Amino acid sequence: YYVLDAPTVPDAEYDRVFQALQALETAHPELVTPDSPTQRVIGAVMEGLTPVRHTVPMLSIRTETDTEASGAETFDARVRRELKLAPDAPPVEYVAEPTR
Repeated sequence: YYVLDAPTVPDAEYDRVFQALQALETAHPELVTPDSPTQRVIGAVMEGLTPVRHTVPMLSIRTETDTEASGAETFDARVRRELKLAPDAPPVEYVAEPTR
């Protein structure tokens, strides 16, 4: 998923399966292995990428599995709350990439 930057499933599906793996490993710690995706952050950083320090947190990094409109509304409400935006503040602009 991360190593080759060529996912074969949508992010929401990956997140659901990852959460199921976390639950399984929590219930059965004897099944945890050092190479489990739950035991590492990412694979190697792709060649040519330059580190960037974000002044505002990249809130989309958090797991979002609700792919319905309600998920987008919940995400927007959380972003607005964490940025401490007033209820009458202008809409937040987002950038999205289409899924394959």
